Amino acid sequence: MSPNNTTSTSGGDQGHFQDPRQQRASLPLLPARFLLTVEAVLYLALQRDSRPIKLLEAIPAKSFSPRHLEATFQHLVRLGILKSIKGARGGYILGRPSQLISLADLHRASAGKSAREFHVAETLAHQTVTTAFEEIQYKWTADLAAISIQDLVDRTPRGV
Repeated sequence: MSPNNTTSTSGGDQGHFQDPRQQRASLPLLPARFLLTVEAVLYLALQRDSRPIKLLEAIPAKSFSPRHLEATFQHLVRLGILKSIKGARGGYILGRPSQLISLADLHRASAGKSAREFHVAETLAHQTVTTAFEEIQYKWTADLAAISIQDLVDRTPRGV
């Protein structure tokens, strides 16, 4: 079977590939923190008024605590992507125009520790896997850098 085959059989045949559009709801390759960060920043960009938005409002996911993203949002503030407004009516606003915020920016801010930070042993297998994933990451980061929050704003149906 070629990897371009998008048919899927019942029974969990690992040799078949499913069309990624059919898996859109779960997005298993995207880290939850990254996906929620993108959704929250997009929510900020979609606001018609300039009022600060609390993290809880920007992330309505009931299964995910906003405090898990607080460190990521503080990192986005340090990078100038967001601004934090203090006080009872405080929250977050965009720190720069949405067309200047790429998905690569958000990915870097939301990424977890790398294997190097965990001091993983540098075996031949680890080096081989790392090289392969560095190539994938380079391509993926280039793709993410080409997509801005404004691009997502433009794709969002009006009235949302």
